[in-house]
Amino acid sequence: MRSTAGIVAGLLVVGLFANCGGSDSEGTGAKGGSANVSGEGGDGPSNTGATSSGGTSSTAGKASGTAGDAGTPAVEPTGCTKDADCGATGKCVATVCKKNDGQTCATSAECQNACIDKVCTDKLADGKDCTVDNECAHTCIDSVCAPASDVGGDCDVDLGAGGAGGAGSVSSGGAGGAGPDAPQARDCAAPLQCFAGKCLTPNGESCKDNVDCVNSCVKSVCQPKQGLDGTCDDQADCISTAFVCDATAKKCKLDLKQQCNDNGQCQSDRCLCSNSDCSVRTCKTPTSVCLCRWSPADSPSCDINSAALLKNKSDPNGCGDSAHKCDGAGLCIGNTAGDCEQKCKIASNGGDNLPGTADDICTSFLTASGCNSGYHGQISANGDCKAVKTGTTFTDKNGTHYDAVCQAACTCEQN
Repeated sequence: MRSTAGIVAGLLVVGLFANCGGSDSEGTGAKGGSANVSGEGGDGPSNTGATSSGGTSSTAGKASGTAGDAGTPAVEPTGCTKDADCGATGKCVATVCKKNDGQTCATSAECQNACIDKVCTDKLADGKDCTVDNECAHTCIDSVCAPASDVGGDCDVDLGAGGAGGAGSVSSGGAGGAGPDAPQARDCAAPLQCFAGKCLTPNGESCKDNVDCVNSCVKSVCQPKQGLDGTCDDQADCISTAFVCDATAKKCKLDLKQQCNDNGQCQSDRCLCSNSDCSVRTCKTPTSVCLCRWSPADSPSCDINSAALLKNKSDPNGCGDSAHKCDGAGLCIGNTAGDCEQKCKIASNGGDNLPGTADDICTSFLTASGCNSGYHGQISANGDCKAVKTGTTFTDKNGTHYDAVCQAACTCEQN
């Protein structure tokens, strides 16, 4: 039989537990766990400590007079049970609505696959191994997913961008052709083109240097390489090493020893004869002076000591019009020989003893006149000295006399 003291002690302990558990009517029972932690078990009698369900996704288990089940994990609330719950732009994945590929996003958690560049996609992210461009969200370069390359960056596709075009014959100085542009490659950021494994800027786009361009950078714009008289900033802008960029004119001109047909084609402004009949001309130094002379094509200059052009050939630099020709000795002469006049000495005045009359006796030749430079007087056949009537007459006490002059018949012949 229990003692009175034991009974009192037992009631005290029960009272303490009752106070700790709280009143059911006041809702002060043990609280349920958070969304990720199970609620603690209530210690009250079975009629006061009923089990509480887990909390919502953002709150702990409700404590409306019932505590959570001891040791039971909280279950994440269900966001969806089927695709129809997510509308036309989503899919139900593990009770969560996920966006379809192509929809905008902030994080990959919103998407069925991944969020890249704020768009849901099933493509591989940069840094992943790949074999073709379409596997990647951006592109596949050197078997690794990567962003499209900027100018000068690597690319896998060589589409053969527009070439510099043909120069034409050097003598006619054909301008560089633009050639067809290549399509913009996926490996390169627009509008770059993939050329020889590098992303380069096509014609018509802005640039900073020649190396930025498929062809060349002229006045900060990519352009085809230039031929004769094409605009240039430096020699690299010209179509070939046959040209140099004239520093003053900023145009492509032919370099020394290049074949030409006009002074203006040469950077030196001297297109001179390079064979004996001047059928070939090349660019010579600005100080070259060799009228009616020539120097070999592989010689950069020409001077007064150079070989003479053949007789009667033309030199476009000063002796090339229809009225002039070279004399074969390095001189330029006219095509017109002149009118030869060959005077002679008077040996005797004749029977009338009057000088300058038709009966004068003529003897040795004097100097011929009337021939142009490069020509000389040549006595004609049977053109010996004699008194030649002038056509006028006069009369004196001795009768009528004819004025005459002692001269020979001659022609002007080229030296």
